[in-house]
Amino acid sequence: MSLNENEIKITVHVKILAKSGRLEDLVDAYETVYRETRQEPGCEYSEVIQNIDNPLRITLVEKFSNYQAFKAHMQMPVFRHFVDVLSVELADTIDLSFHTTRISCTGDRSLPHVETLSFREDLMDRISSRHH
Repeated sequence: MSLNENEIKITVHVKILAKSGRLEDLVDAYETVYRETRQEPGCEYSEVIQNIDNPLRITLVEKFSNYQAFKAHMQMPVFRHFVDVLSVELADTIDLSFHTTRISCTGDRSLPHVETLSFREDLMDRISSRHH
C-alpha cells in the first residue's frame, strides 16, 4: 500500500514575530481562530507558545488528523481573515513548517515515515511571501 497525505497526521508550526506594540493584539486575534479551530473535525491539538528570550516571538502549533482536515481548516473564514488581514497588520515575519509524527508520545515508532509532503497550497505561499 502506498502512503498518501490523507493517511498521516499533519502538524503545523507557525513562528511569528509580532510587530512592536502588537503582541497582545496578535494573541487576541489567534484566540478567536483557536476557538473555532478546536471545534473543527480533525483538529487534534492547537496552542500558542511564547518564546522566553524574546516575548514577541509566538509559535502556533496545530495538529490535524489528516491532510483533508488541514485543508478544510485553511478554508475556514476566521482562519482566512487571520491570514489575509490580521497577520499582515500584526506580524513582522511568519515562518511556516509542516511536520509528520515519527515517534508518538507512547513511543510508537511504527508510524509511517514520510520523506516529503507534496502539498504547497497557494495560501501558505502567500503567507510566507508577505513576511520575508
